[in-house]
Amino acid sequence: MIKLMIDGERVNLAADLSLEFYDRNPFFTSEGQHTLDIDISLADPQNARIYNNMHRIDVAKRPIGRSAVLYYEKGVIISGKEVVLEIDSRIVKIQIVAGNSEFNYIAGSDKRLRELDLGCIPDIDENTALNSLQGAYPQWDYVCTPVCAKVTFRSWLENVMYSGSSTYLKSTICNEIEAAKTAADLKFRKGTRFCAQPYLAAIVRRVLEALGYNLVNDYIGEHKELSRLIVVHSHDTLYYNMMVENWTVESFLSQVENLCAVCFVVDNLTMEVDILNAVDYYETAEVEAIDFDDVIGDINKQYDQEPPDNIVYHNIAYKFPDTNLYKFYSLDQELVRKILIEQVSPAPSYPAKWYPSALYDIFYSIIGNDGFISSQNTPQAVKDEYDKMVAYKMPLSLTMETFSDFPYVLAAAADSWATLKMINQFGPRIEEESDDNMELDIVPVEIVWCYRTGNSTAAGNYMVYPLPLAENSDTDEPSSSEDEKTGLITRLHDGETGEEAVKENLFVAFYIGVQPDVYSNGFVTPMSINSKLMQMTMTKFLTDNRFWDNQTMFRINTEGNFDLSINGLHGMYNTYWQNQLDIDFSEVYVIKFRSFKLRDARRIFNICNRRFYCQQLKHEVVNGRLSDVIEGTFYPLD
Repeated sequence: MIKLMIDGERVNLAADLSLEFYDRNPFFTSEGQHTLDIDISLADPQNARIYNNMHRIDVAKRPIGRSAVLYYEKGVIISGKEVVLEIDSRIVKIQIVAGNSEFNYIAGSDKRLRELDLGCIPDIDENTALNSLQGAYPQWDYVCTPVCAKVTFRSWLENVMYSGSSTYLKSTICNEIEAAKTAADLKFRKGTRFCAQPYLAAIVRRVLEALGYNLVNDYIGEHKELSRLIVVHSHDTLYYNMMVENWTVESFLSQVENLCAVCFVVDNLTMEVDILNAVDYYETAEVEAIDFDDVIGDINKQYDQEPPDNIVYHNIAYKFPDTNLYKFYSLDQELVRKILIEQVSPAPSYPAKWYPSALYDIFYSIIGNDGFISSQNTPQAVKDEYDKMVAYKMPLSLTMETFSDFPYVLAAAADSWATLKMINQFGPRIEEESDDNMELDIVPVEIVWCYRTGNSTAAGNYMVYPLPLAENSDTDEPSSSEDEKTGLITRLHDGETGEEAVKENLFVAFYIGVQPDVYSNGFVTPMSINSKLMQMTMTKFLTDNRFWDNQTMFRINTEGNFDLSINGLHGMYNTYWQNQLDIDFSEVYVIKFRSFKLRDARRIFNICNRRFYCQQLKHEVVNGRLSDVIEGTFYPLD
């Protein structure tokens, strides 16, 4: 017979109890793993005591968070948390949530990240900050890599701060470093503010621990590239819950699952969580064998079904803020349809001042050799391009093959300067035949550049390195806090909000350690990137430079798929999001079989010598007993 225990006390169930419950595979659905609805009579004195006579009008308290275990003759059917749904006359309707359902229930409450105790960093001195630059997760939960907190550009097309100029002085860099030739010589600039940038994996682990779970297997933390993701911010705090935006816990964990293509798999009995990738998991998954004689009736085949929501990503886009840099990162699709894409042919040999020199080819294709080498002013042929809806695609060999799909557009032309800007590098993936859409609120951080001299005035004594932009206004002007803008009279009139506005985005970058600066002048720098291909854009910087010299493409020479673009050959879609299990979702099998033990939906099923992935298992309790007939929904593996 079926037996229910609530907080260790037995609840008397109806002798003719009948119900259905599901064991869902968390790799294939976000609905939840185990859910079970039960009606309990409060006419029974034992039940009325356990539920404190909730049917009475003078009882207002609702039990919350009590343990619930449902047994059958051979063991536990489901063990999790009780959720009281409704009181109808003398019937209390409850739901038992377990496994991922229990996890979703706990995380799906109104809890916000800043309400959780995620711990703090005891203190950061220069020694500690320097050591963090040489470390990585999990030895370190944070890194003090340079980040730009506030920035001013001389032109909306630029992304460079200049040493010794007014724009550089109006910008703010946290964890700012001095010029150094080796990693051992690194030190921070006097007076710089230390601002710890937490690893995303560390925030995830700390959130799980704050919810009462122990993280066992961690795909993100053990992954070569994903473990290098940092949450970029400029908050002046040592508390981890203040380094992230005040999202709900549910939103945060869901966004992490979507970005990293992982699943939080929960064991509610041990309160342990595994962060798993479906491909890795199924390489060693156990097998549930179902013999031919145990299959009941005919097999039902369903065609043209919607694919599971956790496996296949179709239309995907980053939900970027509306700032100048992000407008180049991702274009509106209506604008994309109006752009004429032209392939640029490789240009003849020419003297190149900087590495790499691929952008010369686009200028050469526009103006040929006329004025290409000697002109200090913008040739008329370049000016004529300004009002055209044309984007130029780079030659495959010059874009280091992995970025051949990213075009470049002539964005501006003036009397003495012209600028080419890379467009749509982080643009969306579009599959017009699908109605599924996913927007990611965890987005690649904007990258700006620090360009300044070293410790002497010798030729070539300058260093250039990318900086993640931690805070920015819509106009790329330094922002001020609201407290600095409003005085007492204004506050008396408008009142205090009492609650901090929740920002839509969490910004991430890859911290790839101490690397040579991009101009290879012998300096090294801690480096954070959003892609291995980045563009630096300057205008009217050095008077002895031609206009095309100030626009440079850099490919960061580090091993690994450090690319947050969606569509790059080694970007997020091809690396993590495509249908890596190679499942044909057009055919779904619904099979009933007899089993005298509970089966695990997360395993591979071998049914009549054919292998299947399992989406869910449906169980029934009939007249107070667990039926030995199970209905499974499967996708063929072979």
